[in-house]
Amino acid sequence: AVVSTQSTGSAGEPRTPEMVQSKLDMISRNLQETVGEARIKEVLKERDLKVYWGTATTGKPHIAYFVPMMKIADFLKAGCEVTILFADLHAYLDNMKAPWALLELRAQYYEAII
Repeated sequence: AVVSTQSTGSAGEPRTPEMVQSKLDMISRNLQETVGEARIKEVLKERDLKVYWGTATTGKPHIAYFVPMMKIADFLKAGCEVTILFADLHAYLDNMKAPWALLELRAQYYEAII
């Protein structure tokens, strides 16, 4: 299952250096390291970033999901297009005990929670 969302905002507006820096600050907020920051800044001068995040639906979401959810919220605030993959096939291969029907329900649950 794949979910894609984009925050509402400034499509097509001219990008000032302050706007680009503000987006970069939000994208890199609370990260220990940002790889390719100069390239990210160049892209932000032209368009918003596209972000891809995936998780295997092997069980119930738990407290460890809080960190990536906060980062996804930052990406959305910065205007990024975020695509989330719920890797049900990987979950099946990781735990070959769960039937497909359960994995489908888990993917729906993850989508609702996230």
